[in-house]
Amino acid sequence: MHFDRTHNRRASELTAMNHHTAHNLSLGALDIMVVDDSKPMQGIYRSIFSGMGIKRYRIYSGAERAMNAMLSEPPNVLITDWRMEPTSGGKFIRTLRLKQMDPLCFLPIIVVSAFATRSVVEQAYRIGANSFLLKPLSPEALMKRLIWLTDDARTFQLTSDRYVIDGVEDRLRDHRDRADRLNKARVYHQEKLSSPVAELQNQVRELMQDTTPVMLKDTSPLREKLLERQAKRKKTAGFAGIGSKK
Repeated sequence: MHFDRTHNRRASELTAMNHHTAHNLSLGALDIMVVDDSKPMQGIYRSIFSGMGIKRYRIYSGAERAMNAMLSEPPNVLITDWRMEPTSGGKFIRTLRLKQMDPLCFLPIIVVSAFATRSVVEQAYRIGANSFLLKPLSPEALMKRLIWLTDDARTFQLTSDRYVIDGVEDRLRDHRDRADRLNKARVYHQEKLSSPVAELQNQVRELMQDTTPVMLKDTSPLREKLLERQAKRKKTAGFAGIGSKK
C-alpha cells in the first residue's frame, strides 16, 4: 500500500510537471521574461504590462543574458522575438526545450515577430513555441493570449533529447490541409468567376462587330438628307445674295 501511494504521488507529480509552468495561474501571479533587441518594443512591453497590472517582469535585449538570468531565477512565462542576433529566437527555444534544461524546458513560450510567414510560424510551433503573435503588438492581443496561456492544458512529450508540445504536429497538419483546401477553393472560384466575364466580353465584342455595319447603313440615309438640306440652304443663301446686289 505504501508503495502504491508513493508511486501514485510520483506519477501525479510527473503529470503536473508535464504542464507548462504558468498553467492555472492568475495574471497577477505571472513572472514574465521578455527577450527583444528592439528598444521601442521594450518600451511598448513596459507600457502594456503597467496597464495590465503585471508587477513581475524582466526585459532583456539578448538571449544570452536572459538565459543567465533564468538559471538563477526562472520566470514562468517567456515572450521572445524571432529575429535576433547573435542568438535567434529559434535557437533560444531549441535550447530551452532540451530535457537537461529542466525545469526551464517546461516554460511556456510566446513568439512575437513581424515576420509571420507560414514557414516561420510552423517552425516556431514545431520546435516548442506555445503561441505566436504578430507585430505590431496590441495590449488586447497580448492580454488575451496570456489568459489563453494560463488555461492551456496541453502537456509536454519527451522525444529523444527534447520536449515538444503534445498534439502540435497533428494541429500543424490540420492547418496545412485546411489552408490547401481554402487555396484550392479560391482558385476554383476565381476560374469560375473569370469564365463568365471572359464569355461576356466576347459576346459584347461580337455584338459590336455585328451591329456596327447595320448602324452605319441605317444612319446613311439620314446623313444624306442632312447634306441635302445643307445644300439647299447654301443655294437659297446664294440666290438671296444675288438679288440684294441688284
